[in-house]
Amino acid sequence: MSKGVLIDLNIIQDHKCIKNKKVVVWGAGAKGKYVVYMLKKANISVSYVCDSNVELWGIRIEDRVVISPFELCYTCKKTHLCVILCTAFPNNRTIRKMMDQMMDVKYEYITYFGIINLFRFHYKTLFSSESIKCLFDLEKSIGRLEYQKRQIHTLSAICKIGEGDILLFQPGKVASSSVKYNLMKEGCVAYHVHHLGFPENILHDEWREKWEKVLGGLRSKKIKVISGVREPISRDISALFQPFIEDNKSRRGDWIFETGDIYKGFEQYTDIIMHCNYEPWPNGVPEVWGDEFLWFDKEIKALWGIDIYQYPFDKKKGYTVIHSEKVDIFLYKSEKLNEVSDKLYQFALGRSVLQFVSENKTEFSWRNEAYQEFKRNVVLNPDYVDHYYKDNKRMNHFYTEEEKKIFLKRWENQIGPKI
Repeated sequence: MSKGVLIDLNIIQDHKCIKNKKVVVWGAGAKGKYVVYMLKKANISVSYVCDSNVELWGIRIEDRVVISPFELCYTCKKTHLCVILCTAFPNNRTIRKMMDQMMDVKYEYITYFGIINLFRFHYKTLFSSESIKCLFDLEKSIGRLEYQKRQIHTLSAICKIGEGDILLFQPGKVASSSVKYNLMKEGCVAYHVHHLGFPENILHDEWREKWEKVLGGLRSKKIKVISGVREPISRDISALFQPFIEDNKSRRGDWIFETGDIYKGFEQYTDIIMHCNYEPWPNGVPEVWGDEFLWFDKEIKALWGIDIYQYPFDKKKGYTVIHSEKVDIFLYKSEKLNEVSDKLYQFALGRSVLQFVSENKTEFSWRNEAYQEFKRNVVLNPDYVDHYYKDNKRMNHFYTEEEKKIFLKRWENQIGPKI
């Protein structure tokens, strides 16, 4: 068992937990330099800067000389140690193994995900420099503008869809990236969007007329739609982490989690799912969020008048095909995607393909350790669990009772008490 204790989520929630620690910044590249600089501006002392690259040993970053892991082992005071990993995610595991060999006691560590979001969420209290505060305010505004730009790009994509084209159209985090990757690999152009209803919480009313005009053009064409569903709690947690992206200048998630408390953010998110209560996030809430099973009414039914719940779904095979005058829909369960991939190819391409390749990169994501930690420790509101698993006709449309029991088994130790 590793001696390292991840505190990404702790530090995002409470920035004071890094105070009075002996801080080691591991990584002397661009990320490490940025982190050392920002910690200095936040009056958080860095005890050591370390790197495995021999070419970086001896260089100076701010007021610290970069040392080797061997020197760190012999010189650092090993109690109350907090290591900030400013390295590429695949290297983190190797560094932790090295730290485990060096350390006689447990130590805390923060990944780049944790330290960057510490700055993002707590910049108003961490930094005294007005110029740094202004920079973060500007980047937050840029994030909002970029999300608005994404909606306009969606409109542009819709304009390009022609008769017989393929539209990947589904709630987020249901393996659509894998589907798109495999279709593109076969030379098929597939347009990919998560919502087509006018995003009134993101774009101004001046766009409404243009949006509706483009949708009118789409309705006049016969196209193929590929859509999917996923076990809802896994999907919801994955969607919660989606806005956290590495680029500090693409601030898509910050205005959603104003407190920096991801656990509290999840409570607000589940409140939206259960009660359609958008009050905590009055601006910029992505429309792909919410109850994924209601998404089909809000999007597909609203656009084409097709109620997918009026069509049988083969729960055992894991897919169905819906034919109508306006649109043909291939609907799959993401848990069965590999098994139904040949049917999906037949629908999209009219032919079989030898292999379906999963494009799931969560394991290699910069946010993966925090994401896994959240999944292990989140306490699920029992009413939220019941919302999906207790007489939910829409979920029952896709999943068997046996499947639901298996899913619930995964979460049973994390369901909180009834209030």
